[in-house]
Amino acid sequence: MNIKLKGLLEEVLGHAGNTDGKGNIQFHCPKCNHRKKKLEINLDKDSQSYQKYHCWVCNFRGTKLINLFRTANATTEQIRRLSIIMGVKLQPTSESLSNIRFDIQNDKNTNEGIALPDNFLPLYGNDKTIECKNALRFIKGRGFTSLDILRYNIGYCNSGKYKGRVIIPSYNHTGNLNYYTGRDMYPNSQLKYKNPSVSKDIVMFELFINWNEPINLCEGVFDAMTIKINAIPIMGKTLSHSLIEKIRQYKPKVNIILDNDAQKDAYVLGSMLANDGIVVNVVELPKDEDPNTLGFDKIWQLIKKSKTKDDSDLYKEKIFARLM
Repeated sequence: MNIKLKGLLEEVLGHAGNTDGKGNIQFHCPKCNHRKKKLEINLDKDSQSYQKYHCWVCNFRGTKLINLFRTANATTEQIRRLSIIMGVKLQPTSESLSNIRFDIQNDKNTNEGIALPDNFLPLYGNDKTIECKNALRFIKGRGFTSLDILRYNIGYCNSGKYKGRVIIPSYNHTGNLNYYTGRDMYPNSQLKYKNPSVSKDIVMFELFINWNEPINLCEGVFDAMTIKINAIPIMGKTLSHSLIEKIRQYKPKVNIILDNDAQKDAYVLGSMLANDGIVVNVVELPKDEDPNTLGFDKIWQLIKKSKTKDDSDLYKEKIFARLM
């Protein structure tokens, strides 16, 4: 058993539980937070299952511990130490996360044939090009930090059809890529977003979602990254089939946080979910504001002030909104 790795895992996940004699050791799951240690991680370096993890309660699983650490909100230092233990290549580092580069090539080809653009480069790399500097300036101008860049694996492309865009990937509950979007970082763009030609029937940012806690539905990726906690961008004003099924399965409380000009759509969505027995809040935003422009503190003040509404209240407000 890799003792150093076990010690680091205990820092991130808490004290380890029993082992089964096959290299599997038990921890509390950061995804479902079950009271018992139901997450098994294989620490046998000679096993073909080395690094694989699986929760027997919520079915959270994966093959790369870096994804598990992201879900558990591990610190930058803990992720750096993991990379050393696992033999992942690191370039010389400085105090800034923007100068940290992990060799993540194995993460680029993932499920269902979708892959990040061929010219994708992570923003926490050592690239000193103008394109990289402009991408960093754009992301930080939106209010995001180096830790956000690392958490969401934000990158950019310095050539190809995604040149001039920042790339925001989305990973499913097992840590596999399920979508990404490319946002033009220059003003006066005729096409702000460029997306891959794959199905949108996914749950964006599912890797970070705890379905046993309230979830926050918003329009775009920057809104979700600003809300930070259990936030899912619906990439528009309707819900994907996969997202609806997840909500129906777990029945979490749902905060709907759409832009002010989409309040009609918010009440339609709220009424639909309330019909399924879901507890719903429709969070009303000031005119011409969205979660990203408001920022983390202000948007959470509005979320906490919003009142839970039952199906009849939402139905009345949906009808009223349609008459406006």
